[in-house]
Amino acid sequence: MKKILTYIHTMPPSVFAFVMATGVVSVGMHAVDRNLVSLVLWVCAGAGWLTLLLLLCVRTVTAPDRLRTDLGDPHRAFGFFTLVAGTCVVGIRFAVADLLGWAVALWLFGLALWLVLGYAVPWLVVLRDHHLGRTAAAEDTPGADPDLIRDIDGTWFVWVVAMQSVAVLAAMLQPHLNGTRDLVAVVAVIGWGAGLGLYAVVGAALVVRVLRYGVPVNELGPSFWVVMGALAISTLASGHLHAMAPTSPAASAVHGAAGGAALALWGFATWLVPGLLLMGTWRHLRRHVTIRYTTELWAMVFPMGVYSVASTTVGGTLRIPLIDDVGRVFIWVALTAWVCVAVDFLVRQTISRTNVE
Repeated sequence: MKKILTYIHTMPPSVFAFVMATGVVSVGMHAVDRNLVSLVLWVCAGAGWLTLLLLLCVRTVTAPDRLRTDLGDPHRAFGFFTLVAGTCVVGIRFAVADLLGWAVALWLFGLALWLVLGYAVPWLVVLRDHHLGRTAAAEDTPGADPDLIRDIDGTWFVWVVAMQSVAVLAAMLQPHLNGTRDLVAVVAVIGWGAGLGLYAVVGAALVVRVLRYGVPVNELGPSFWVVMGALAISTLASGHLHAMAPTSPAASAVHGAAGGAALALWGFATWLVPGLLLMGTWRHLRRHVTIRYTTELWAMVFPMGVYSVASTTVGGTLRIPLIDDVGRVFIWVALTAWVCVAVDFLVRQTISRTNVE
């Protein structure tokens, strides 16, 4: 019991990356008609979401101080957006299965989380970094000058992923919600536009960080795959906005722009994939950084999965068979990565229990 409570109190905010990765690979497997594999992954994603949500609630009650500390930590705070994204990804899987009631419920929950965390997390990070509200004497403390740019890493792009996941699910539900179709379309457009804007802002800040401070090799980990994952889910959102029911004014207004954006964003995401693969190869083979299980590894699987789903969606929506074929091939890469990370996790858990006994 003590060991469980210790884990709960130190649980990384990005733990819902498992749900994101598992859910999106399930959606991809459904797209290539591997329904049994898709179902198993769907069950794993749903069970993981429920379990982790319960653990997060327990942590909120039993260790509120640690939770507040994480909310102000620039290296951990943006991991809380995996809760938003994980919720919406599970909702997307329900929408794919035409279980719209559950999909709407998850979307509303994800939307509420997005509205709260979308403002609270960046504000709390800036608040702590700039020591807003401290005394005049503290402001004169040597070496206390803030420099938030130094702390920017790949996890910040989960902020974008969360916004776009809300937009994707809204766009998928919009044709089926007759009474609120226009409102849902507007929410989808807001999430899509805000996500694109934030990607530009965070991307520019990351470039400044790299040019000014560089990136230590130990930080060039799986979280940097989220840079591509945020582009991929933006591509997916663009594809679904392009396919929204044109009876809505908002849907009609962005129809053409969303189609063009989907193709452009897919191209940018595709361009990043070889670079990320080469960076990982260099990191492990040349700099001898060992691969050990961490929650961050799911942050590498998710971009692979969402890239494949985005490819099949955009390829089908824009009628470009080549892009659809890329997605159908890449989903197997994502599934292989998922299996490797899952096996690594299970093996290490077994070894850990054996050592304790």
